[in-house]
Amino acid sequence: MTSGLFKTIAILGFVLIPLMVSAIEIEPPITVTTIPELVNTITTWAFRLGLILAPLMILVGAFYFLTAGGSPERVKTGQKIILWTIVGLGIILFSKAIIKIIEIILKGTP
Repeated sequence: MTSGLFKTIAILGFVLIPLMVSAIEIEPPITVTTIPELVNTITTWAFRLGLILAPLMILVGAFYFLTAGGSPERVKTGQKIILWTIVGLGIILFSKAIIKIIEIILKGTP
C-alpha cells in the first residue's frame, strides 16, 4: 500500500515540478552591460570582502603569535600573516585609485 502511494507521489512530482519551476524567473545576479561597470562591480565586491577578511586574518596572525610557546617558526608565521594582511589591505584600500590611474593611462584624459 505504501509503495503504491509513494510511486504515485513520485510520478506526480516528476510531472508537476517541471511545470511549477518553469513559471519561476531568475534574475541575473550581475546586471552590468559594459566592461568598466563589470570591473567596478568586481572591485567593489573585492573591496568589501577584503575589509571583512583583513581583521580576521590579523586575528589569525595574532593567534599564531600568542600561541607560539617559544617556537620561532610560529612567531615568524604570525608576523608574516599580519604583514601580508596589512599589505593586502593597503592594496585593497587603494584599488579604486589604481583602477582610476590605469583608466587615465589607457584613455589619455582625466
